[in-house]
Amino acid sequence: MWIVGQTASAGAGGSDLLLTSLDANGSFTGVATTIGGKEHDNGTAILPMGQDSLLLAGYSRNLGHGGQDAFIVKVNRPSGAAHPAFTRTVVTPAR
Repeated sequence: MWIVGQTASAGAGGSDLLLTSLDANGSFTGVATTIGGKEHDNGTAILPMGQDSLLLAGYSRNLGHGGQDAFIVKVNRPSGAAHPAFTRTVVTPAR
């Protein structure tokens, strides 16, 4: 089972998106990845894409024109490790 959220105790600074996994008994599998920059990033949704990848959605203050911008990250997970494959951002219009 994969879980997405945020952490302020690891990563690049501020808060970062946290991706981690649990086994069928609810025990930590040892796989955890953070994605983010120096400001705040948060994962809010996860969609499994077959056995090989996940789509993560969330918001960021690191991308776009400031404020909170939505983003989608595709994460490849060969051998249980998570590796970002691409990121797309929906930005707040500049004012």
